[in-house]
Amino acid sequence: MIINKNFEAVIFDFDGTLVDTLYLHYNAYHEALLSYGIDLSYETFKSVGGGIALETIPRMTNNKILDSNIISKIHNDKKRIFLEKIRKEVIVPLQTSILLHVFYKRIPIALASSGSRIGIEMILNKLGWFEYFDVIVTGDDVRVGKPDPEIFLLASSKLKIKTEKCLVFEDSDDGLYASKHAGIQYIDVRNSLSNRLF
Repeated sequence: MIINKNFEAVIFDFDGTLVDTLYLHYNAYHEALLSYGIDLSYETFKSVGGGIALETIPRMTNNKILDSNIISKIHNDKKRIFLEKIRKEVIVPLQTSILLHVFYKRIPIALASSGSRIGIEMILNKLGWFEYFDVIVTGDDVRVGKPDPEIFLLASSKLKIKTEKCLVFEDSDDGLYASKHAGIQYIDVRNSLSNRLF
């Protein structure tokens, strides 16, 4: 995509874009689903996209689990396991995170992630990154996840910046699709930016 240099705000995805945490999400889902007799592969986990849990859990189970009560239980189990892992693990920033320093106090910055707010805020606290973000939108704030553009439209609205004046940094096909259909220019960090920083 051709980037308009006159962008006035940036919107970052989180897991896989700013921090190397996808493996923690996978391990937490794997552990939570084992108790239901489902051995989730990493390939399946990666293929279901970056939507909210209520959408992705059925896809992770190949639609074997569709009951909303069970899905909520799995999601709660996953969040509990994930938070335990965050407390113990070193959170590794990715190279894209350098841009937080570049844009900070120059233009507004939003975070738009399908993850749960509690996990995101715990990681932001651990890394000391809260101050970078003017707006934080999570999977708890939207009705549908990526590839639906809702999360980016909400971030743009909260920033009070027109979508065509925003720039998104993303690492997933669903996220890029959501950016495109929100009318927001984007950069696929997988092509150039998402190597480990440390």
